[in-house]
Amino acid sequence: MTKVLIAGGGRVGSALAWFLSRHPDAVYELSVVDPYPIQNELPEGTKVIQANPFSVPEVVAGSDYFVNTAATYEAASLLGVLISCLQHGVHYFDITEDVDMGKSAYQIGTAQTAIMVAPHCGLAPGLINILVGGLLRKMTNSNVTPVNVDMRVGALPRSVSNAYQYLSTWSTQGLVNEYLNDAPILEGGFHKSVNVFRNHEDSIYRSDLYIDGIEYESFPTSGGCSTMLSAETLAQYPSLMNIIYRSIRYPGHFLEVEEVIRGEMFNRDSIAKILDRECRFEGFVEDRVLIYVNVKGLTKDSKPVQAGRVLVAQAAMPFTALQRTTAGSLAVVLDMHRQGQLAPTGYLRQETIDVDKFFANPLATNLGIA
Repeated sequence: MTKVLIAGGGRVGSALAWFLSRHPDAVYELSVVDPYPIQNELPEGTKVIQANPFSVPEVVAGSDYFVNTAATYEAASLLGVLISCLQHGVHYFDITEDVDMGKSAYQIGTAQTAIMVAPHCGLAPGLINILVGGLLRKMTNSNVTPVNVDMRVGALPRSVSNAYQYLSTWSTQGLVNEYLNDAPILEGGFHKSVNVFRNHEDSIYRSDLYIDGIEYESFPTSGGCSTMLSAETLAQYPSLMNIIYRSIRYPGHFLEVEEVIRGEMFNRDSIAKILDRECRFEGFVEDRVLIYVNVKGLTKDSKPVQAGRVLVAQAAMPFTALQRTTAGSLAVVLDMHRQGQLAPTGYLRQETIDVDKFFANPLATNLGIA
């Protein structure tokens, strides 16, 4: 049996436990570590450890995988766990979209060959980058030079009546970090950081789109690009000139949130309290996850071509679409590693994952993508 220790028994951690427990070959022995009593129902046989893994990192000993789904946004707190994983030979996976935490994982992961360090295994970053990687390889295999990458993702309720046109079913602090942290992009072949909430001149990066005849707005947020902007990926695809990630929302959301952010003078705690009060929803939300990817390139005779995918994931009681795509993608990537379909050790860039093998994995049915 493969022993998996999940940090965090919240929405994503509990969903991950259920998805892994449903593996047709019943190959996983599951434990959940959380400093607080776990409110979410867990699969029968799951061991519960009431502790803070970031304060007691040696708790990882004896596991094959340590999977971080906890809402921690301090890179320093991650360091102890990563070092403990290295010391005990435990593979490290997470779903963070936090840029600083991602940098810490990258620095440690690329400097060792003892374990697999695999951050960004959720939805965005995560699944969105896997889809982009598949399109880039398809283009280059067709002798098309990729130039532009446009990624957009949104988890939206089917119906909403508040002024923000949004319901938050995950960490509000994480949402605030996503909005207030700078969004790294590639523009004209140069690295650049933009922030549409802080800088009015960056509003040029806001963009509307239509999916299934419904209008949405989108704007750059931090984290989604992940290692698409890394030296390794850009060396693999040196023709790429523009890469951007945007969050998808219903029209009107951006202006309402911008008013709050500026009214609270960018104070993260104050902003989080307001969004928590106005948008937080603890129960089941019948939501949809919208995934939009477009890659543009040039043929040998400089003719423009493009390839893209638009995917929609649906909720299914008791899991929201956001739970299904985040925990589901993480479950698939972990299972691919267990099966030897990924490099055994080192650092995993999501865009290097074979997209066909990803969707062929038996756990991919949990994603809710038709």
